[in-house]
Amino acid sequence: MLTLSIGSACTVLQHALVSGLEETPQQYHKYNIDTLHTSAKLLYDKLSQVEGLCPVVPQGAMYIMVGIEISKFKDITDDQDFTKKLLAEQAVGILPGQASASGCIEMCISYIEQ
Repeated sequence: MLTLSIGSACTVLQHALVSGLEETPQQYHKYNIDTLHTSAKLLYDKLSQVEGLCPVVPQGAMYIMVGIEISKFKDITDDQDFTKKLLAEQAVGILPGQASASGCIEMCISYIEQ
């Protein structure tokens, strides 16, 4: 039986992951990295155009941190309020930064079809 113990992956899973990464053609990894880089740049560029949002260029992460100037947004009290209202009004799910950086939000970077 494969199980997780003490919060870590089992040995079989670890070996399968290494094998899968080594046997996957490099062009596949390059394509994914290039796609994420393009998506991150597009997301950064678009967020930079919104008054009151201050995105930070990702340095290899699959998310982008965005500072929020709360005073620029009507009826928004903090980052958690911002995320709740964005979800309710636009169906966009993001994380409030209160756990890591108050006054910020975290957005996942994924493939963006242009």
